Parts: sequence; structure tokens; C-alpha cells
Amino acid sequence: MTQGLTSACFCGAVRLELTGAPNVQAYCHCGSCRGWLGAPIHGATLWPTPNVKVIAGADELVTFTKTEASHRQFCRRCGSPVRIVHRASWGKGQGPGRRSDIGGGRALRRVVLLTGPGR
Repeated sequence: MTQGLTSACFCGAVRLELTGAPNVQAYCHCGSCRGWLGAPIHGATLWPTPNVKVIAGADELVTFTKTEASHRQFCRRCGSPVRIVHRASWGKGQGPGRRSDIGGGRALRRVVLLTGPGR
């Protein structure tokens, strides 16, 4: 996949551009992800850091750092999860906070199910 995709927060104030292919698509149901999203499972894709660019609304991003392993960012206006910057894992990649709005929901491959108390 070489075509650029876009992702955005719920209100559209923050927009991301994703290029290349994701490293992995993951479904996680650890306590941290469930708590952040208020959902039983978190579906996300992890992209190489250089392939994720904020193209609108960088000043609207707020970062919550629960651990040094992941810095969770959300939109200041609507509260929507936007992305998680993984500093210490997954090859220093990052992923949008919600898998469902990337590229109109086009299918992505390489699925990993993450479980456990810390991930």
C-alpha cells in the first residue's frame, strides 16, 4: 500500500495523513486500552513514525502520558482519541487511536491480538 490515507478526530479539527503500509493491525483488550476508549477492545494500526503526519489541527492535540511506552493523544475540541505514539515498543511506531475511520474503512492486513495486563 503506497497511496496516502487520512484519519481524523470526530469533529474533523485534527487530521492525519498516513503513507506507505502499516507495520501491523492490532486488536488489544488490555485494561489500559479499554480504559482509554471506554470499549471492550481497541482496533488500531501501527505505522512507522515517519509515515504519520499531522496535516491539520496540531495545536488541538492534547497528550496524556500514562506510561513512557505510549503517549495517547486526543482532540482538545471533541475529546476523540486521535493517535498513540509508542516510544518504547513496536519499532518506535505510532497508530491512529481509532482504526475505523482510516481511508474510509478499507481493509488492512497483518492482524495481531494483544492481551495481558500491561499491553
